[in-house]
Amino acid sequence: TAISLKATAGLRSLPITQQDWIISQVREILTKSNFSFNPVETKVISGGEEALFALLATNMAFTNVTGDFSLTLGAADM
Repeated sequence: TAISLKATAGLRSLPITQQDWIISQVREILTKSNFSFNPVETKVISGGEEALFALLATNMAFTNVTGDFSLTLGAADM
């Protein structure tokens, strides 16, 4: 099973040194796991990337990712 981890707003709010330390610890743990894992894929993502993932997840959950934008749901994170 492949695994990829993307850190979001909670980690973005920390100083970069703390972000780097946490990400390095997660990479170390996942590298030792039985998952198919690429350490480069574990990172802190931007707010824009986070919003895109939220939009895709919302639409996949409601099975509306059809290519027809008139059926696409919006997503708001408050």
